[in-house]
Amino acid sequence: MRGFKMDKKVNLLVVGGGAAGMSIAAAAKRAQPEWNVTVIEAGEWISFGACGIPYYIDGRVKSIDDLVVLTPEDAQKKKGVNALVKHIVEDVDINAHRALVHNIEGDRTLVFEYEKLAIATGAKPIIPSIQGANSEGVFSIRSLYDAIKIRRFIEENSPKEAVIIGAGFVGMEMAESLTMLGIKVTVIELLPTVLGLYDSQMRDAVISEGKDNGVDFKLEERVSAIETKNGKVSAVHTDKGDYKADIVIMSVGIRPNVELARKIGLELGAGGAIYVDLKGATSRPNIFAAGDCAQIRDLITCNWIWV
Repeated sequence: MRGFKMDKKVNLLVVGGGAAGMSIAAAAKRAQPEWNVTVIEAGEWISFGACGIPYYIDGRVKSIDDLVVLTPEDAQKKKGVNALVKHIVEDVDINAHRALVHNIEGDRTLVFEYEKLAIATGAKPIIPSIQGANSEGVFSIRSLYDAIKIRRFIEENSPKEAVIIGAGFVGMEMAESLTMLGIKVTVIELLPTVLGLYDSQMRDAVISEGKDNGVDFKLEERVSAIETKNGKVSAVHTDKGDYKADIVIMSVGIRPNVELARKIGLELGAGGAIYVDLKGATSRPNIFAAGDCAQIRDLITCNWIWV
């Protein structure tokens, strides 16, 4: 980081302002009240309830602000934690204990010197490598930005038919929400059933409820392409059929967001997530990780896993 002047010294620098990152920050501040704890978040929000996103899309949650648990101002006032939103940690010099932080809006670069670093960069959606995956009207769901974009698209385009690719938690929640909005929903799943992590009694109940509300399930089908017309999504093609679509929701899963961890040389573990021990310590001294970017230990099998 030669050529950059150090801007601030902190005891703990947390990368990521989601549930894990803010939990780390708050716990550290409680344990060490004299510490300067700073959180760096690339997005506009910290501590938001991602599980409520489908309810915002269908209107049961009226405002996006209702999904936000803490604002940066709240974090400072209630927790004593500094939170910088719309900032990205671009690089970390683990030997000098310095992080290069870019302010997205101000186009300014800051250098933070830290004693300890915590990485809580979460996970990101898996986008299949299929034709049309990046077309207008095709969405994945992970952040409040996604929620706003989907709700705005529905309000402006009044889609009549939706295809949901993937029948996991998010896919099933979105099937409910889109059906509530009067949109005809088709769910396409590669596996023989929905909600593969649940038992057959739960899966059968979900399928039955979905069908009773007009959801069409296409199981054991592989999506081959997404078709567009006049620049917008118009259909989804599989190895068994073609389905009209005015909007497509990708919900085929997530993967750990380990770009920064890989860049700075941290060891990766189960599922490609960041390796940590039982105390959350990574392979490098004074660097910790938690949340969807890190492996965890299964309490029953004692194996290290990523979920």
